[in-house]
Parts: sequence; C-alpha cells; structure tokens
Amino acid sequence: MTGPVLAVDLGGTNMRAAIVDADGTITLRVSEPTPHDAPCPAALQQLMASVRDRGGGPGTFEAVVVGVPGRVNHAAGRLEHAPNLPAGWAAELTEAELARHFVAEVYLANDADLAAVGEAHFGAGRAFTDIVYITIS
Repeated sequence: MTGPVLAVDLGGTNMRAAIVDADGTITLRVSEPTPHDAPCPAALQQLMASVRDRGGGPGTFEAVVVGVPGRVNHAAGRLEHAPNLPAGWAAELTEAELARHFVAEVYLANDADLAAVGEAHFGAGRAFTDIVYITIS
C-alpha cells in the first residue's frame, strides 16, 4: 500500500480508529468506549465517519481495515463470533455494511492477526523473514 489507511480496532472495552500512512506513521488517533447497550454497531460507524471526515473524506483512504475480537469469515466478509462484543453486533459487522460509507475497500480481520502483521512490518519483526506472535488476553 502506498496511501493512508483507516485502521480500526474494535474491542470489548474500547473502539479505536487511526489514520496510518504507508510507513506506519499514525497521523490521527481517536478512542471511545464500546457501548454495550447499543443494539447495533452504529457507534463504530460514527467513530469511523468522524475519523474519515477529519482525515479528508471518503476518497482519502487506500483501504479501511477493521480489527475485531473474534472469528472472521474472510470469504463472506463478516464477523462470525465475538463473545466480547454486544449481542447482535456480529451479524451487523460485515465488510459490505461498513463499506457503504467509504470509497476504499473495507477488510475485517481478527485483531490478533492484525497485531502480528503490524509487528512483522513495523515492529520488532521487521528485520526477520519469519516471526512468531503470541497474544494473551
């Protein structure tokens, strides 16, 4: 990737969104509590829209990557199971639904998998061909 990415981390406690340049530089970062009383991920969509608008608008990003704390069906582009999120959110968290607000492709991925990729490309693993990443939570 050569352009900025909207990176989102959806957790059971907090939702975070950031604009990340191709070299890994974070140019904007926003965090809000994950609202467990909301029936659908409207709060996540609002957070993403806020960062999108502050970062230049819908056509600014090369991609949107949303890390979720659960099992992702990559072929279907949807979250299958996420025990730390409010009931009903998994059914609403799809690449297609989130992409309605962006010109760029939207990708859902497991948050621990994305952490490993980030560490491999921008962190302690960048000097190595192979790495092992372990997350405990």
